[in-house]
Amino acid sequence: MPGAPPGATIPTRGTPEATMRQQHPPTRLELRRRRTAAACSVALGLAVGLLGCGQPATRPPDPGRTAPAPAPVSPSASPSLSLTPASPPAVVRLTERDNHTTVTVPVGTRLDVTLASTYWSLSSSSPAMLHAAGATRYPRRACRPGAGCGSTELSLLTRTVGTFDVVGLRTSCGEALRCTDATGRYLVHLQVLARRR
Repeated sequence: MPGAPPGATIPTRGTPEATMRQQHPPTRLELRRRRTAAACSVALGLAVGLLGCGQPATRPPDPGRTAPAPAPVSPSASPSLSLTPASPPAVVRLTERDNHTTVTVPVGTRLDVTLASTYWSLSSSSPAMLHAAGATRYPRRACRPGAGCGSTELSLLTRTVGTFDVVGLRTSCGEALRCTDATGRYLVHLQVLARRR
């Protein structure tokens, strides 16, 4: 070969010298460098993977699509205390058509009794338990004297559970005409029950 001194022998690929160079074991320093480089590359790969996992994938905005409007936020349902006013008592109206009948009502019911003559006198069989809510009223209508045109009205309030009577009596049926037993007596049996919860 050119440049080789005369008499020098150059090892070729098949010679023992070339084989010794190729099979020469690496030194400790080279092994440490290789391990450090491999560990650094593994750590770098893990770090890149972790950073990639922490970043959510985002789509580029589509220029032809508009962003949906945000849903309306309803106010949170807060518990509210509603005060219900006390309900007035139930009212049952009684007239001549209810004579000699039995009426069942819950306790606390108000009875409005109206009889078509000013000659009636209304009361209850037990005023302490079925007491009058006010005085008896006598609305009048214009008619001949002594005819008793108008009405007799009385409101009664049931105060306790039990059986009572609403009683009406009259002696005159108009124009000096005396009433018979059938026309001069008004009676309604009342059964007062406990109010259902």
